[in-house]
Amino acid sequence: MPSVLVVEDDAPTRVFLSQNLVADRFAPVSATSAEEAIEMLARSRPDVAVVDVGLPGLSGLDLVSRIRDGGAHDPWDPGMPILLISGDAGPHAAVRGIERGADDYVAKPSTLFRP
Repeated sequence: MPSVLVVEDDAPTRVFLSQNLVADRFAPVSATSAEEAIEMLARSRPDVAVVDVGLPGLSGLDLVSRIRDGGAHDPWDPGMPILLISGDAGPHAAVRGIERGADDYVAKPSTLFRP
């Protein structure tokens, strides 16, 4: 079963993504910050990462850059596929993410997680 690292600080969004990944036969693991994701990546090697752009502390864009830079001291795979997600639906957010090394970008629908 492919593993997916979900890096999302918003609990309802994180739960929604994880539940849907399980339903599609993926094994999600979650982190609430880029720093927590880096710690998790030091212990395991997920097949793909889904990363929110707007994380507290180190941003999702910075996390993507760090994964892609993949220095000798970093144990993770710098070629791991990364999907960025964000509530910012503008084209500039997508361009910034792709420039940092994300493989694709998906805008979060604003009404999906909130009544």
